Amino acid sequence: MGVAVLGSVLYSTYADSVEGSVSGLPIPEAARGAITDSLAAAIQVAQQVGGPAGGQLAEAAREAFVEGMGVATLTAVGLMLAAAMVAAITLPNKAEHPGLMTERAGPVMNSNQLRSSERS
Repeated sequence: MGVAVLGSVLYSTYADSVEGSVSGLPIPEAARGAITDSLAAAIQVAQQVGGPAGGQLAEAAREAFVEGMGVATLTAVGLMLAAAMVAAITLPNKAEHPGLMTERAGPVMNSNQLRSSERS
């Protein structure tokens, strides 16, 4: 589910950004749908268009993709932080019995105490 959400965020950001960037360029109407489908399709159309318009299209598509990746990454960070907060709030606290660990393991000795106990 996470990949689907992030993919949707990436696609919608990319499509909106690239549409706005190429609105004034002389691109055939039939190719406009392909441009918003994927970066690879946009680069292919840019190569077919050629010239300055093709270069502008390729640059706009790359910038739109990077923008989409940035938004998707920030979304992922937000979701991870939210999941960490939910886990911290809802998971049981293991420190309910603080003396439990030392009772089982015994006292902790430093290196000097260990050496003196070995001599005895």
